[in-house]
Amino acid sequence: MQIITKKDLLEIMASLLTFGDTDLKISMKEIDVFSKNKKKLYMNTAKYSGFNATVEATKIIINNYYANQFNIGNAVSVMIHYKVKSKTPISELMDGMRIIKDEISVGADIYMGISYFDNFQKNYVEATIIL
Repeated sequence: MQIITKKDLLEIMASLLTFGDTDLKISMKEIDVFSKNKKKLYMNTAKYSGFNATVEATKIIINNYYANQFNIGNAVSVMIHYKVKSKTPISELMDGMRIIKDEISVGADIYMGISYFDNFQKNYVEATIIL
């Protein structure tokens, strides 16, 4: 688990977003909305290759939070980002999202992002969860 600042998150988001005709940009104001004005955020990542990769990577991250005595059930906002092979069915990504939804408090905000990569192997995922 890594502790990051809102500025760190802004830089991470800038590296994830693609720029071009659709020009997706995120501002510090949007980071404040996500962070609920917390000064520190908590980031965990996992890579997994194999059957049910998004679910397994998500479980690894959740277990890592708990191993660090961080109760994600108290989270008021969660950001999850999956990097997957192009043409990965959205249903596989939603399976990972359900794991998060079951763990966090009712009413918590969930933000999801997906990046597709042609060079990734099938059933491989890199997941990042930020609380």
